[in-house]
Amino acid sequence: MRSVLFLSFIFSLPLVITAQVPDNQGPVDILPDNVASQSASAFSAWYNYAKLIDQVAEEKEYFGYPLFPDSTVWVEFDNGYDKVSKHSLGQVIDPCAPLFETSNMKLDSNMTYSLDSIGIYYKYFRPVDSVPDLIVVQLYRGDKVSLVEDPNWSSKCSYASLAYDPVLRRGGRADKEFSYFLENSDTTKINEKGILKFPVEWDMEKGEKAAVVVTYFPINPYQTGDTLDPFSSIPLKRKINSFFMYEIRDSDPNIETGYYNNGLVATRDVRYDASWTFWRKKYKPGTLWASSVGIFHSDISFLISTDGPIGLEETVDAEEDRLKIVSVANNIELSNAPLNFENISLHDLSGRRIPIEVRPETNQVTITSNSSYKGIAILRLDNKSYKLSLGL
Repeated sequence: MRSVLFLSFIFSLPLVITAQVPDNQGPVDILPDNVASQSASAFSAWYNYAKLIDQVAEEKEYFGYPLFPDSTVWVEFDNGYDKVSKHSLGQVIDPCAPLFETSNMKLDSNMTYSLDSIGIYYKYFRPVDSVPDLIVVQLYRGDKVSLVEDPNWSSKCSYASLAYDPVLRRGGRADKEFSYFLENSDTTKINEKGILKFPVEWDMEKGEKAAVVVTYFPINPYQTGDTLDPFSSIPLKRKINSFFMYEIRDSDPNIETGYYNNGLVATRDVRYDASWTFWRKKYKPGTLWASSVGIFHSDISFLISTDGPIGLEETVDAEEDRLKIVSVANNIELSNAPLNFENISLHDLSGRRIPIEVRPETNQVTITSNSSYKGIAILRLDNKSYKLSLGL
């Protein structure tokens, strides 16, 4: 029976941080990630920043990494064998980041929302099955998510971080915590990923950020010097259980200053509480390496919902702004007002963007839509929205 316990300056880059286990399969959509589902009264979507980067970034690499609570075992990297150097991985979610506009999912910073669930992409190999193994999943919100908008880095990146407890070998005191026992039913095939979902059910404040970190604790036996990598090119005399999580490295990074969707990692110096590191008792943010090898994001999804559609402000009367809007069939003409707006878009009442062609003319702008949509639409000019009829 399943057992789940609910408990509620940059330094030089370590060589092993770039030595990953490339995953040629890339991200998979077990969940409908970054696909908005909304109506005029509700919105819901799985937010996954790693997959968003996979969609928009030109230079990226997706890879798996085996977690282990200490550095007593070995793993094969793309440049040879070394001791495990990532001991806990996680991700921050900031649904207000501009990059989510590419999926029509950006939340306004003045909007409250619900964080309903999380989904963790993983692989788990279990050659030894005498007892379950364990992962600890910790969730944080509010003041426990430390935000630094300007760390004075040359990359101009902002970052979010969390407290790390080197004695307990996991994150600091969390707002919600799950102890999940991995059993035979959680194993994955060598070429397939699994998804572990956990309920969160938090009502989030306007602009509030959340974060999750995952730590693996083997309960089945292992010995110092074992190799835990099932992908090893050298046949292993002794096989032990291993739990992989996945990251994407944005090599030519998309930098969103003032927003926080970075990965989180407890590397070897953090795990062993090295006195020399700035990150003592803190998770390192994935933006730390932006100026060298890129930004790291963990493949973790967050189910977010709101009580209404997103991306549409309250409409205003066009006449109050001296703006004349004439809509005939799928053509819209704008006139009688300064037409120096920078951004223009058309939406249905659920917030979905309607494709348009914009033709500036003298003292007028003509907008044409080839969409089959008919009904009330919302025309957005910069930060103002106007209601009109389309296709009628």
